[in-house]
Amino acid sequence: MPSETLLPRLIELIRSFHRVSPTVRITPETLLEMDLGITGDDGVELIEAIEREFGISFSGEVGSCRDVFGLEGDQCLFHSESFWAKLFEKNVVDLTVGQLLSAILKVWERS
Repeated sequence: MPSETLLPRLIELIRSFHRVSPTVRITPETLLEMDLGITGDDGVELIEAIEREFGISFSGEVGSCRDVFGLEGDQCLFHSESFWAKLFEKNVVDLTVGQLLSAILKVWERS
């Protein structure tokens, strides 16, 4: 599926999953945590929803989740939802909608 077709589907999934208002502009540069407030368990559940929606897996036969998202060492995709944990987590990547799109395409290419 071409990325120009996939992007609107991904944005709609993010909107419905996190109940993002239609007035909020979502682009490939939109940050999941900083711009949309998707973090912690909600972030993990979004990743799982994306896997179900697009019939993919970000881990397993096509490589690890760390590989698909280009994570290094102790980096992770989302902060904890705990206020105190956020103060000490320093290795969280700024995940954008565009990076999610690239990860989906990467998994499809490897399948």
